[in-house]
Amino acid sequence: ASSYFLSVFGRPKRTINSDAERVKDATVSQALHLINSEALHRKLRNPKGALARLLKRGLPDRTIVSEIFWMALSRGPEDEELDRILTAITRAQEGVQVHPDSTRLRREILEDFFTGVLMSKEFLFNH
Repeated sequence: ASSYFLSVFGRPKRTINSDAERVKDATVSQALHLINSEALHRKLRNPKGALARLLKRGLPDRTIVSEIFWMALSRGPEDEELDRILTAITRAQEGVQVHPDSTRLRREILEDFFTGVLMSKEFLFNH
């Protein structure tokens, strides 16, 4: 099947029966594709998507961040990571003087965090 996404992310041409031909290093093309990927943004904004389901359950940021780690990286966040992320989320929310919809602001901040996790080298290397 033809897929630009898979080609950019190192799908081998299958000329040999080995994973040696797969590229494991992150590239500028990959970063640009993820940053500009409407497909990724649609999935993150989907009202039936994973983030929407977590928010709908009324979970605190700490739990949502942990769930995102488990979904994307197959591990929970280390204590130091969790503290830094929660501090950044709080600062982002405080940094907005006036926002007509605090629920939407929270969702946008968590979407940005989720995007960052999906763009991390750890995600690319493991998946």
